[in-house]
Amino acid sequence: TEFALLSQGEDGEFGAREYPSTLQRGEPRSFSVRVGNHEGKRVSYTVVLLLRELGPENSTVVATSKLDRFRKTVEDNETWRLDHSVVPDRAGENLQLQYLLYKGETPERPSLEGAYRELHLWVDVTE
Repeated sequence: TEFALLSQGEDGEFGAREYPSTLQRGEPRSFSVRVGNHEGKRVSYTVVLLLRELGPENSTVVATSKLDRFRKTVEDNETWRLDHSVVPDRAGENLQLQYLLYKGETPERPSLEGAYRELHLWVDVTE
C-alpha cells in the first residue's frame, strides 16, 4: 500500500514539497493524502489524523487530539486521494501532525503501534 502526504504549494498544486513548518490554531490548512492499493484485492482503509504533543526528546506522549477520520474502500490498483483541511486545536512548539492508516477495523484508541502505515509532520502551532 502506498501512503503519501501532499502539501499545497504556492502555485495551488499538491505535491510532496513545501510542507509548512508553522500552522495557526483554529485556522484551516489544506493537505492531501494519497492511498494506493497494491494489495491484490479490494481493501477498506481508514485514515486517522492526530495532533500529538510529545515530552522531552520525544520520549512520551503528553497529549493527543483526534482531528479527523476518513474511511474508503479502494479497489486493487486504484488510488484514493483525500483532499482535506487540518484545523489545529492547540498551540505549541514541535507538535506532531500524525496520519495513521488502517486496513479494516480501526481501534477505539488509534495509535502508532496498531497502524498499518504512518506519516507525520513536525509543526509549530501559533495562537
